[in-house]
Amino acid sequence: MDFVITHKKRLLRKYGKKGTFHIIKAVKKLVRVKSGRLFLIDEHNGVLNGFDFKKRVEPKRFKKFLDVLDKDSKKENTFLIIGGNSIIPFYKVENPTDDEDKVILTDAPYASRDDDFLIPQRAFGRIPDSHEKAEDFLLSIIEQTIEYYKAQEGYKGSFGYSASIWKEASKAVFRVIGDVKKLKVSPPLNAKNIKKTWLKRQFLYFNLHGTKETPNWYGQKALGDAPNFPIYPVAITPEAVPALKRSCVFTEACYGAWIFKKRTEESMALKFLSQGSIGFVGSTAIAYGPPTPPSMEADLLCKYFFQYVERGVPFGDALRNAKIDFAKKMVRTQGFLDDDDKKTLLEFQFYGDPSLGFTKKGI
Repeated sequence: MDFVITHKKRLLRKYGKKGTFHIIKAVKKLVRVKSGRLFLIDEHNGVLNGFDFKKRVEPKRFKKFLDVLDKDSKKENTFLIIGGNSIIPFYKVENPTDDEDKVILTDAPYASRDDDFLIPQRAFGRIPDSHEKAEDFLLSIIEQTIEYYKAQEGYKGSFGYSASIWKEASKAVFRVIGDVKKLKVSPPLNAKNIKKTWLKRQFLYFNLHGTKETPNWYGQKALGDAPNFPIYPVAITPEAVPALKRSCVFTEACYGAWIFKKRTEESMALKFLSQGSIGFVGSTAIAYGPPTPPSMEADLLCKYFFQYVERGVPFGDALRNAKIDFAKKMVRTQGFLDDDDKKTLLEFQFYGDPSLGFTKKGI
C-alpha cells in the first residue's frame, strides 16, 4: 500500500484556505493515481490507537503512528510525506560524530520499524515545500509527480561533477552510471563556465562541497593543479539548473539536502525539484567520503543507490536497499559501524515519491 500523509491544519496555517484547497485537491489526485491511501493526520485522531495530531506533530509519536500503519497492513508499504519541516517535522537525532552538527534533522527514524534508526525497513520519501508563503512550489511538485506516473520519456545518459581533490574517489562512483572520462572537475570548471545542457541527463551525480549558509556547491583544488586555480571555486549555483525531464540527483555535498527555512533559489535541492528532478538524494548535515578509492561512507552509499536504480528498483526501495548494503559492507570490512558510517545512514534523505523509478530502459 502507498500511504500519503500530510497535516491539513498546518497547511492552512501556512498557505491559507485557497492554497490548501488546491494542495489537498492535487494530493488526492496523486493518491488516486498511486492507488494509495491518504491520511490527513489531524483529521484521523482516534482512528489508530488514539493518536491525536490536531495540535502538534511530535516526531516520536508520528513514528509510532507509522509503525501502527505498517503493522496493520498486510502488504509491503511505501510512505510519502507531503510538506516540509513546518508541516510534518523531521526527526532530531543526536549526531554520532564529534563534528559541528549538534543534531541531525532526518527522516531515517520514520523509515525504520524499530528503535534502531540506522537500518531502514521501509521505502520512504518526502515532497518538501519551500519557505515561500505561496503554495506554488509545493503544488507544482505534486502536479509534476502526478505527471511522472504517466508514460513519458526522460533523458538518457549521466552527468557527474566532482571537486578536483576528490576526482579519483568520484570516478569510482561515477563509473556505475557513466564514462569516467566525462566526469567534470572543479577546478578548472566553475559556475561561470558550466553549461546547462550538460545537466540534461537521466542521472546527475555531484561530489562537491556545500554549506547551510549559501545554496552554492563548491569545488576544491587538488595537489598538482595549476597554481592559478582558486582553492574553493563556486562550482554550481541554482541559476545553472535547467528545466529537467525525470532526472535523478544524488549529491554528496555537505548540507546538500538542507531545505530548512529556504526559498527555492536558496537551496540546490529545492531548485532541482522545482526544475523537474524526479528524485533527489542528499544530506542534511556534514557528509563524509574518502579522497581516493575504495568507496566508503557517502561514496559507497551513492554507488549502491545508483546500482539499484539502474536495475529498475523504485527510488525509495533503492535508498533503503543501498543503506542496508552499506551497513553490511562496513560490518564485513571493519567488524562494526563507526561513527561516520552511522551518520551517513542517518543524514541522507530522499525527496520525491518513493514509489517512482526508472524502467531498465530509462523511461
